[in-house]
Amino acid sequence: MKMKVTAPFTKDIHISSTSGCSVYVPAGQSKDVPAYMAHLAVAKGAAVQPLDGSQAPAGSEVEQAERQQKLRDAVKAFIDGAEPDDFTANGRPRKQRVQEMVGFSVSAEEVNDVYERIMAS
Repeated sequence: MKMKVTAPFTKDIHISSTSGCSVYVPAGQSKDVPAYMAHLAVAKGAAVQPLDGSQAPAGSEVEQAERQQKLRDAVKAFIDGAEPDDFTANGRPRKQRVQEMVGFSVSAEEVNDVYERIMAS
């Protein structure tokens, strides 16, 4: 099985396996890689998705906590410095803009959930 690897928007990534397979993914771009290399890409900060449309397996609790912290930090910064066009008609941060800030895929539901928690605090 192959996986789609998307590099963060802020840096290129280079992943290499012990068997000699090597992949370079420029910042903000995606490439298909063998599934056994997915954990190497995640360790470098990449977002990973299966090509068959199913959900990627959840990472460790530490990875999930780091991801949520990056998302919270990005949404806070977004609220403080965003342009009016960066918000939806409902006043929510645009998913694509937040995604560009964090360098990994996020859902609109995730962005809205974090936004609501920040605004409620």
